[in-house]
Amino acid sequence: MKALLSAAACAAGFLTLSVSHADEVETGFGYFFNTTVQSEPLVFIDGRSGENNGAGVLTRDHDSLRIALHLSELDPNTYYTVWWSVFNNSGRCTESPCALPGDIIAGAGQSINAGGFISGEDGVANVSYELPRGSIPSGLDRGSRFVPIIDPDFEVGLRRPFRSEIQMVIRRHGPVGSGDPVGQLTLFDGGCPGFPEFSGCQDQQLVIFDPIRRRRH
Repeated sequence: MKALLSAAACAAGFLTLSVSHADEVETGFGYFFNTTVQSEPLVFIDGRSGENNGAGVLTRDHDSLRIALHLSELDPNTYYTVWWSVFNNSGRCTESPCALPGDIIAGAGQSINAGGFISGEDGVANVSYELPRGSIPSGLDRGSRFVPIIDPDFEVGLRRPFRSEIQMVIRRHGPVGSGDPVGQLTLFDGGCPGFPEFSGCQDQQLVIFDPIRRRRH
């Protein structure tokens, strides 16, 4: 794990300016020339104990977020979706890190589909996704569709690429051949209808990236 994170950090080093500087100039001219890279380990959220050997690398710039995920300990030959949990202003959350799904339901964040994949026979997958700054791209599943009490007016998309708290959720949708593959790779309830139980699906893993904050002198 340490070797993976160290390699990712070193590879990104030539792109990365000071984290504090990137935050400071987010709305200024220099903001357009900044890129920051964060590396964090994944954790289990499905009741399993022990170390998760996966890791995520999040790259932030003026225009977008880009996530690269090295995933392990997945169910083999299984449909999965990945979800952006975007908190443009984490100060509105009830706790730190922001709580899932409570702070999204309360309007402090948004849940947006990043994409889907099929795990290998060894329970490993390497995937990457991008979320542009601005309105949520057309066609992506989002929180207000699968949780009716979420107010869609809060789903404004990514507004603060550097200062947002970002959480990525890895969700299982059943073994290959068990249902509708399109839905099981793109929808929160694909292969598991029935709000609020969503029987057959499970959020299994999570990685959290703190906001980039300005250093205080």
